[in-house]
Amino acid sequence: TVTRIDTVDGKALAIFVNFTAHPTFMNPSIMHVSAGWPGYLQREVEAFVGGGVTCMYSNGAEGDIGPAGGHGPSPYAKAESHGRLLAIAVLEMVDAIETKSDVVFDFAMHTLELPPRTVPPALLESAGPEYGIDESNAKVLIEALVPESSYLGVLRLGDLVAVAIPGELFSKLGLEIKAGIEAAGAKHPIIVGLGNEWISYMMPPEEFDQGGYEPGVSFYGETLGPEVVRQAINAGQKLFKN
Repeated sequence: TVTRIDTVDGKALAIFVNFTAHPTFMNPSIMHVSAGWPGYLQREVEAFVGGGVTCMYSNGAEGDIGPAGGHGPSPYAKAESHGRLLAIAVLEMVDAIETKSDVVFDFAMHTLELPPRTVPPALLESAGPEYGIDESNAKVLIEALVPESSYLGVLRLGDLVAVAIPGELFSKLGLEIKAGIEAAGAKHPIIVGLGNEWISYMMPPEEFDQGGYEPGVSFYGETLGPEVVRQAINAGQKLFKN
């Protein structure tokens, strides 16, 4: 999803890109700080549009989505090729956007009520032996790491309705939120993943007991995903109807 914001004289001021995928071409042996493929995407868009435009980027419901399409002899080359391919698609969309001078602008914050914090079985299975995590210290660790409650940010800019989720949402849940906000009449709902803070991975209940990395860092039990979906849809619909 691409949003263009112009100055009053029609000059592109900012281009906001929402695209869903982990920036994970870099491997664990690379310890340098990198913006990954989103950085290449932003730099390419800014260079081609010119005029001092700012390309803003947000991830989506990327909890179970990885990047595809990167090519090259190194992780950096793969990230660059992926970012440039996305930039080409974005630039084509930017040219086709017709901006309007009279659009709704609104924003709201909502408390995100969370289920009780719990120790995920997958955490003890996957990380316990390596990091010395067991039943005696896992609860203390989790209570220090993640909060009892968080918050949802919701933005409306014309036909765009963005819901900021404070963590990593599985794509199926993201589609449920979008469908719920579309049902209220919103044309372009998006998920802003990793919004404002990180509390956990969020997945459908049936995925929680499957084990592995993502369930191992989901700290509110199997009902977290449905609860986030319900509250996100309510927040998005409320802002759109105001």
